[in-house]
Amino acid sequence: MGVFFLFLISSFLIPTMILASSTDSEIDLPALLSFKSLISNDPTGLLFSWNETIHYCNWPGVTCGHSHPERVISLVLESFQLSGYISPSVGNLTFLQNLSLYDNQFAGNIPEEIGRCRRLRFLDMRINSLDGNVPPTVSNCTSLEVIYLRHNYLQGEIPSSFEGLQSVTGLGLAVNQLSGEIPAILGQLQFLEILLLEDNNLSGKRHSRRNLQVVSIITPHYKRVSYDEIHRATNGFSSEYLIGTGKFGAVYKAVMSFENVTTVAVKVLNLGQHGASRHFISECEALRHVKHRNLVKVLSSCSSIDNHGNDFNALIFEFMFNGKYGMGGTASEQGDIYSYGVLLLELFIGISPTNDRFKDGLNLHKFVEASFPNKIMDIIDSKLYINDEENSENVIKSFHDCLVLVIRCGLLCSKESPQERARIKEVIRDLNSARMKLQRQER
Repeated sequence: MGVFFLFLISSFLIPTMILASSTDSEIDLPALLSFKSLISNDPTGLLFSWNETIHYCNWPGVTCGHSHPERVISLVLESFQLSGYISPSVGNLTFLQNLSLYDNQFAGNIPEEIGRCRRLRFLDMRINSLDGNVPPTVSNCTSLEVIYLRHNYLQGEIPSSFEGLQSVTGLGLAVNQLSGEIPAILGQLQFLEILLLEDNNLSGKRHSRRNLQVVSIITPHYKRVSYDEIHRATNGFSSEYLIGTGKFGAVYKAVMSFENVTTVAVKVLNLGQHGASRHFISECEALRHVKHRNLVKVLSSCSSIDNHGNDFNALIFEFMFNGKYGMGGTASEQGDIYSYGVLLLELFIGISPTNDRFKDGLNLHKFVEASFPNKIMDIIDSKLYINDEENSENVIKSFHDCLVLVIRCGLLCSKESPQERARIKEVIRDLNSARMKLQRQER
């Protein structure tokens, strides 16, 4: 039991490292130069430094991997007014995970060679002048999570081969010239959260611009929410309802009905922030799959159009006082210390901070504080019990003293006032002290 307890403490103190390996560098350089050769206009001079005097991993918009430092994993050229054609050589970037050419003036077809990018996870070619069909070979990229091709001139039908995109969470094909039936297979993509198809010639789709205009697919157990409902529930996003703001948006308190929940938190995404749309899709995916007692429960989401015709994305959470809603703001030491303290208490007490027993002002911190330190053995997780008959008094005393030190750290870190919380140096000192107590007994 002492070894297991020691492992728990050590896991908070010992970082891990991942060693990178290298690979051949002769594949991606020609592909990037070929990509550059088909760009006819570069008004900002972005690609001026795309030459062999600088290593291509240091070119603007290019990111290489850690495990394979000579291979390109990300090509992001957003909003640079680039015009020309997308070179088929992009298919040679076989380690590519992120390809974003958002908000440029690329014309012509999406090259079918893109299907060779089997590791591709994010594909964003919104707001260009691309035409032709959506290449069925896109479905070869089975790791794709997000496909954004909105605001182009794409024609033809949505490929039925998209049934192979079993990892996709967001598919945006709005504002194109697509025609035909919406494939039934899209409804069978189990992780698909958001489907944007408005302003095409597709059948079987809603056309009400005032309410949704965007077809939003949420998992069946979610209640669908419109922009109008959120607008009313927040009194037009009044500052009186504002909980907080951050890099990717703002969170509002609102009254909406979801099963047994009437008060919710609405996180409205700031789409003017670079990367916000991708953040929204990623967060939808994370909240769809990750289940943990410390996570605030997501109730629904909304992908719609606001009163000015702009894209509107929002997530609806169960409201929690002092909840953590993923604001994307600047991290603070006090905030991190608080989270760390709550995690320590939950780990050693074995009770979630969102447990139903915590009502009327009672929370995990107060629950533990009421038993600290004399009755701490009455509330610790039963998995941490040691057998009194099989251990000496010294071992039992060391175990108790070690436990008191750890719980004390949790309580000091999770104090309500940030000014009263422990400093990280104090926490490390006390946890090291607890670890050494156990190590001495192990010897």
